[in-house]
Amino acid sequence: MSVIRVKGTAKRRPDGQDNKEMPTGEVEVLAESVEILNVCRTLPFEIKDFMKKSESFRMQYWYLDLRSCSIT
Repeated sequence: MSVIRVKGTAKRRPDGQDNKEMPTGEVEVLAESVEILNVCRTLPFEIKDFMKKSESFRMQYWYLDLRSCSIT
């Protein structure tokens, strides 16, 4: 998970290639340039599995817990 900047042109996806799972699934960006703004080191866990970790582990990475959509 790094931070990037993409400059380009947004356009509608071709027929049949919409992604209904995403709010922006009807458009794509034809990138003209990509710039890496900040590189993230590898996390010690998968974000999708974070809520399954122990409370002490979650407290160690509390700043990621704050960004989670799920609250337990």
